[in-house]
Amino acid sequence: MTAPATTDRGTRTLSQGEYRAAWEDPFPTCTLRPPEEFPDHYPSEEEVRRLRPGLQPSDTGPDSATVRSLLVKSCAGWHEHPSCREFYDAVRATAPTSRQQHLVYTWASEAGIAEIIVAWAERAYTLRQLVAALHRAPGPLVRDADAGAGGPTLGALLLRVPCAGAIIGTSQRRQATCLRR
Repeated sequence: MTAPATTDRGTRTLSQGEYRAAWEDPFPTCTLRPPEEFPDHYPSEEEVRRLRPGLQPSDTGPDSATVRSLLVKSCAGWHEHPSCREFYDAVRATAPTSRQQHLVYTWASEAGIAEIIVAWAERAYTLRQLVAALHRAPGPLVRDADAGAGGPTLGALLLRVPCAGAIIGTSQRRQATCLRR
């Protein structure tokens, strides 16, 4: 397989290996920064009104409507269906159980950028809480380029958050890769 590529010297054809390295392989340069580098606040009331007009208090915090909706879809095959309150606790657990880690992993694997931002607006978590939970989650969510861990799926999430390119060390080409996932 070959694909056209634009370089400083014009367009050329990429080999299959070059194409995969650029667009399909796990991103070797994406690193989710430490939680301390992310804001630890909830949105203002104005931001909530803009992001989630008509939000009812019963659909916030441990009862986030967005988290509930995603978990119903994404955990349909689980023997014991998780609740949004269970997810709320999982994000905040300092020593999470295996189930809590897998809830965070499921969120990381399934949530789109809109769901991530709206759940934040619904006060399901702060970005710092979410990032800390991601660092504790199992599987290939966070890639430490130096340690050679598995490729991120939710490391990609934070590349899509405004200003995240400055927070997560990655190249523009890799950001484009993250956006595709």
